[in-house]
Amino acid sequence: MEKMNHQQYTAVDRSEESTAIEKSIPIEKCTRIEKCGETFPRLFERPPVTTQGNDPEFMRIMQRYIFGEIWHVGSLSDRMRALCEVVAMTARHTLPALKNHIRSAFNAGCTAPEIREAVYQCSPFTGFPHVMEAQVVMNEVFAEKGISVPLPGAETMEEDEARFETGKKIQNELSMEDMDLSFLPEPYNRWLPYALTAYGMADFGSRSVLSLKERELLNVVILAAVGDGGHLLKLHAQAALSSGNTPEEIVCALVQGSPYMGLPKLLGAVEIIKELL
Repeated sequence: MEKMNHQQYTAVDRSEESTAIEKSIPIEKCTRIEKCGETFPRLFERPPVTTQGNDPEFMRIMQRYIFGEIWHVGSLSDRMRALCEVVAMTARHTLPALKNHIRSAFNAGCTAPEIREAVYQCSPFTGFPHVMEAQVVMNEVFAEKGISVPLPGAETMEEDEARFETGKKIQNELSMEDMDLSFLPEPYNRWLPYALTAYGMADFGSRSVLSLKERELLNVVILAAVGDGGHLLKLHAQAALSSGNTPEEIVCALVQGSPYMGLPKLLGAVEIIKELL
């Protein structure tokens, strides 16, 4: 096969980047380049890279893989795909990319409260500093869009009212088993199980805006992105199923987050939960 020179290659590339709408082709019949040409501008309000910038070859690989393939595999809505990306990037602390994807999340159908809740949901698994820094870029995007903060509250519990009981109710609803921490010295053998239920489940799981089903699906992506929560990942994958997610939706969410956490973490996650799929 004759090798194309740079001018020939870029001429072909620009032609293939035409959107499905321009060509009037059903999206399911388009090539991945055509799918990228339709999906990327819809989310980011600019065309995908062809020859622009310092690293156009890398950008073409990345954009066509994510927006020409991953965004078109599986059953999740655009809104949930965008939230999966937001939590993966929050967990991985990739703030410049997170800022761009918070912008695109609005074009995928997300609201500001939903984006906020997805970022907050990372706290038990990533620690507070990651979330606090994600809040900075999140609020910058809100300011760009003229959205005033703080947003309306989403708390459903009175302060410190029955946190443990609320968390326990959520655990029971999700058929989640308690972790055996009886081997810990006093008082941690009692306090840590309490904290896991009151803080880990009630403080976030009881909030409004996102459903428990949506939160548990995001928890699976967060834990996969963090990468060192094997037992918790399996526990929350089971909770995701108990709250109404299907095995396909769980895998779709993990695949959606995989460009931002890497294939080893994706494969490690599916290995951990394979008995549930």
